Formats: sequence, structure tokens, C-alpha cells
Amino acid sequence: MKKFLVGMLVTLLVLTQFMLPVLPSALAAAPSDIAGNWAEADITKLVNLGYIAGYPDGTFKPDNTVTRAEFLKIITGVLNYPEPAPAGASPYSDVAMTDWFFRYVMSAAQNNLVGGYPDGTFLPNNPITRQEVAKILVKAKLIDETTYVTTDEMANMALTVPDWASVSDWAKPFVASAMKAGLMKGDPTGNFRPLANLTRAETAVVGSRLLPAEGGIKVGLTLEVPQGNPPTLDGMLSPGEWEGALRQEFTDQGELFLMQSDGYLYLGIHENFDGLTVTSVFLQHEDEISVLHSSGSLGTAIFKRKEDGWQLTQPFQWALYKVITNTPSNEQQRKEFLQSNGWLANLGSMTNTEEIEVQIAIPDGPFRFAITYLLQPNFYQAAWWPSSLSDDCLNISLLQGNIAESLHEPLLLQFAPETWAAITIP
Repeated sequence: MKKFLVGMLVTLLVLTQFMLPVLPSALAAAPSDIAGNWAEADITKLVNLGYIAGYPDGTFKPDNTVTRAEFLKIITGVLNYPEPAPAGASPYSDVAMTDWFFRYVMSAAQNNLVGGYPDGTFLPNNPITRQEVAKILVKAKLIDETTYVTTDEMANMALTVPDWASVSDWAKPFVASAMKAGLMKGDPTGNFRPLANLTRAETAVVGSRLLPAEGGIKVGLTLEVPQGNPPTLDGMLSPGEWEGALRQEFTDQGELFLMQSDGYLYLGIHENFDGLTVTSVFLQHEDEISVLHSSGSLGTAIFKRKEDGWQLTQPFQWALYKVITNTPSNEQQRKEFLQSNGWLANLGSMTNTEEIEVQIAIPDGPFRFAITYLLQPNFYQAAWWPSSLSDDCLNISLLQGNIAESLHEPLLLQFAPETWAAITIP
């Protein structure tokens, strides 16, 4: 009896670290050790929603690693998986029906997120690696890892991810798919660190990216954009030019400034690196999403809402290539582009700065938008705003402007504009 009580106490202590209240009645107290942490927003979000908890001393310990069982408890909760179907005896020799993690392992296995090892074990108490997480996330998003990444994109991974050779062969399609879909990304050096153990902070980040967009948690912002003076779209956020603008922050600490004037929304973007800017603004109005791409050219792609996603109806149409000086002829071309497309930006090649300025005609009625920009040096990872973004706004091929001019099959993407920022004009 004494051994039984000790075992029960250990189980309860483990569970308190990853408790999932079904209906949290109030916001949980913020952990004492996450202020300024790179994942603070995502940690706070998952703690407040009840998907992950801190420790009894009030800390979160964001750098602690997570076991395979603990990760599945959090992820199956975020995905709102039901109780697993009765399975009789456990298929794994080290997962018993009396274990606290039995239901989470079985739920993940029945939803094809995980499998065991050839020797019949699951190793639930082993730390989970980043490449194992990549597989789970890709399976959770129902991405076909065999076709989602093209042959050229896979070959490019070896050139753009310095430690690509250390990714296990079985994991490479999953890691490439997870990075392309924006579910995971590398560290500031570009390395993916496939064999590194996932931390609690990283768990909160990837968990946030799986939060449901519809029928579940609404995480979009609502912003009131102040009145201001129209800036000069020259790719330089000059002193005083954006005075009084609303300020926001990208996921890599890049800066966003917003203001409006005379029927136009103005965006000032200060990216967190030096070099060519490759920026996409996603604008949703009624049943249409416009993707406004600025790099060496300006281009617009349009998607229409369908029952099962958003279908491409207009591939990118490129204009203003090499229009980088303020000659009268070039300025006339820019004015014509604004009139016909409803938006304008300085080209990424107009300056050597990391800044871009965008002018967008304000639609009639409610609208939402989101912004991404690709990161140097390889343009294979992105920063984004709002931070809750987790849909196909993070599709790297789309952000690179790689949408075929002629399509054999209609391109259908999954956008969740209800998680973007809603704009109100005072």
C-alpha cells in the first residue's frame, strides 16, 4: 500500500506540470520567469487557455526540456482530440493503461501522429527531439510530406539549412514540410538542430501554431488606426514621417507602423536585418484575399473563398521591375499601378535599407490583414505579424511569389483571416 501511495503521489506531481483544465474560468497568473523571453506571448497564451501550466513555485522554466509523453498531452489538448477509442491492451511494452499518459499516447497513435519503436517500446519519458516534433506537426496538419515539398525545394534545404546533413533521412521530408508550412523554423544562424530536445518555450510556440481558427479560439487583433500625414514611399522611415503612428512588432522583433489618411492605409515596416526586402501583405475583404507582394517587382495574387479553402483565381501579375528612381516616367508608372491595383509600395531594391513603405486603398466595409517578410540570407524562413499567424500566410513558396502562371489543378490554400488583425478607421 505504501508503494502504491508513493506512485500515485509521483503521478500527481507530474500531471500538475502539464495540467489541461477543459474550461479555464479565469486568466492564470503569469509565470514569474518569462518576462522578456522570446516565447513570452505564446507561453502566456497557452497558460491562459489551460493547455500548459507553470510550476508550483510560480515559474515556467521555459528552457526545461519536454518528454514525448508530456508533448503529446499538450498537443492532443490543443488539437481537441477526443478520448481514444478502446484499444484493449497497450501496443507498447512501456505504456500501461494505468500510466497517466496512456490516453494521450493512444489518442496520438490513433490519429496517426506517432508510432512506437521496432522493439515494441514507445519511450514516453525520453525527451522529444525537434525532428520528432516536425513529424507530429506535419501529421497533425494532414500534410502529405511526400508531395508537399518539391524536389527542387528539398535540394535547396541542403544549401540553406547549414546542419541539414544532421537531419535523419526518415525525418527530412517532415522537417522540410514543417519549415515550408511555417510550423517550425531554424535558429538565428539558420540551423534546425534536429536532434536537440524541444524546450517548454518551443512547445508553447508550436502549440500556438496549431490552435484552431474556427469553432474554437479567436486570437485575432482589433486595431484602431490613427490619422497621419501620408509618407513618401521611398523605402526610408524618415524621422518624424511616422509620428503618431500605431506601432506593432513582428515575431523577430521587426517593427510595424500603421496610420491612415484620405482613404488609404499606410504601413511602415522596419525589418530586423539589412538587405533586400521581400514582403507580403495579406488583405481579406468579404470573400476575397489579395496577396500584395513587394520585392524586385510588385505583384498581386487573388484568392476566392470556397467551401474547403481559398482558391487562387489570379496568379501574381508582376509590374514595375527596376522602376527604382524618381524620374517622371517612373513616377507615372507607379501612379498607374496604384490606380489599377489599389496599392503601392517601394520596391525592395529601391534602397539598401531594411525598410519598406506600403500604401493600400481602404476597402468599403470591414477588412483584415496580416504581413510577412522573408529572412536573410536564404529567404527560406519568415517573420510575421500578428504573432498568432499559423495558416498558409506562412507558405514559403507563396511568400517567394512562386505560384504557377498556368495551373493544371486549382490551387487551394488554407487561410484563417479571423486570426489576422481587424482594422477600424475612426
